[in-house]
Amino acid sequence: PKLPLLPVEQIVLSVLTLIGIGIREEAIYRGIVVNLYEGKHFNSHKGLLYTAISSSFFFGAIHFGNLLAGVRLESTLVQVLVAWAMGMVNCAIYLRGGSIWGMMILHAMIDGSSLFDGFFYQSATVAAEAASSGAIESVNSLGLLNLIPIVWCIPLALFLLRKKKTQEIIARRQTENAAQMN
Repeated sequence: PKLPLLPVEQIVLSVLTLIGIGIREEAIYRGIVVNLYEGKHFNSHKGLLYTAISSSFFFGAIHFGNLLAGVRLESTLVQVLVAWAMGMVNCAIYLRGGSIWGMMILHAMIDGSSLFDGFFYQSATVAAEAASSGAIESVNSLGLLNLIPIVWCIPLALFLLRKKKTQEIIARRQTENAAQMN
């Protein structure tokens, strides 16, 4: 039998929360953290790779906070590793495109898609706790198969940040910085 939908207010709040998370995380990890690397690391191919890898490490590591919400260690580790790998792709896209807004929208859409795995459908006894426990149970369901995105995320990030493209990024940033000085 089909379970009833959660109340509309709870669905809207969940969607807005996930959109807000995407906006906040991109503003912090791509908008602030990546740009902190600019002076020292945005002048070489290796520097841009270092930026993508290390800024994404911080992005992945923040997901260790889910342990405090009751997520199991093994599920948290999967989420941390996948977030790190996806953070590398997000960083590469951000560096290539230069737009934080596009990354915020993409991140919000990725987070929002997690709601469509049955989260909106809850039994009446679970509905009151769905906003917090539903998300925890969703993360707790992560297993080794959820590591598969790493197989394509890391090669994709490295492809996006290949030497020819990092040279274009460096040249664009130098042009933008020179224009801002004038």
